[in-house]
Amino acid sequence: MNKKIGFLIGGIGLAVGGYAYYLKRQASKLEKLQYRFQNIKIDNLGLTNVKVRADIVINNPTDVKFTINSYNIDIKFKGTKIANVKKSGINTTLDPNGFATLPIEVQLDPLSVGENLLSVLVSNLALGQSSETKWQFVGKITGRFGLIGFKNIDVNYSM
Repeated sequence: MNKKIGFLIGGIGLAVGGYAYYLKRQASKLEKLQYRFQNIKIDNLGLTNVKVRADIVINNPTDVKFTINSYNIDIKFKGTKIANVKKSGINTTLDPNGFATLPIEVQLDPLSVGENLLSVLVSNLALGQSSETKWQFVGKITGRFGLIGFKNIDVNYSM
């Protein structure tokens, strides 16, 4: 009887250890997630309020299914934080070797930047003109994989 219990406990320990190893290995693969920002559009343009919409397109080049739960991204203009975009409770599934699109919406005060952000937004986003303007999107996308695995994916995108 004691041998059976020992084998049962050993088998459970081996299964738990194997699953933990699997989760650790899969989590390291999720670092390969690729993302880009596209469809950047100005919805509202005023002297004290600008509303911009964009899509974050995430590519999962791994064989791991990943569910995106939330994101928290700072938007910087020439190194100065001008806005933060947060959303939780998303539950968007990113299939293995698949894509997912997360819409984001940003409202900001163009006068808070200290430069004439209004003209920069119009020339860069609305008119599609390129300039030396440096935009950065920095933050984290949080999600889960497997039964209990959680992961924070760093976002650091410049344009």
